[in-house]
Amino acid sequence: MAIDFSAFKETLNTKQIEQMEKDYVAGNGQFTDVPSGTYPVEVVKMEVSHVTGGKFGDFDRLNIDFKITDGDHKGQHIFYNGTFNNKIDSGYRASAQLLSQMTDGEVDENSILYNLTQDLSVAADYVIDLFQAIQGKLCYDLNYTVQEQTKINPATNQPYKANRWFSIEEVYDM
Repeated sequence: MAIDFSAFKETLNTKQIEQMEKDYVAGNGQFTDVPSGTYPVEVVKMEVSHVTGGKFGDFDRLNIDFKITDGDHKGQHIFYNGTFNNKIDSGYRASAQLLSQMTDGEVDENSILYNLTQDLSVAADYVIDLFQAIQGKLCYDLNYTVQEQTKINPATNQPYKANRWFSIEEVYDM
């Protein structure tokens, strides 16, 4: 079954990619992590992808690329990767809730949840349609919360990855 991802290819043109590369090089290849806070953002990209062989096995995931539009972190990106697995904090319900907030409640969480729980092609088409409806029309105040982990992973002797929570506080017309 083929999925047409052509709509995603149009979201970043060559000039935008070149500018992102220049910004990366100008910062010596270093971006600071975006700390917890509320940020004005726009959505640059949304897609549904399939991950094979991940830590939790094979799963589908909603990916949203938020770009900060003002303030100290202007130009930086915050990535939402909502795993479609209800055993993980960012399961179907969390993704549906965030997408509903992005429509300012115009599309209810249950309608979104229905479409996300269909097969991958239905979910991907639904997310593409939703992205096309909001791209360049809506921007947001995104509440982004990062909870650092103190527990150490014995396999790596490093702290476990931080938990991240996302919610939309305000929706604005662009």
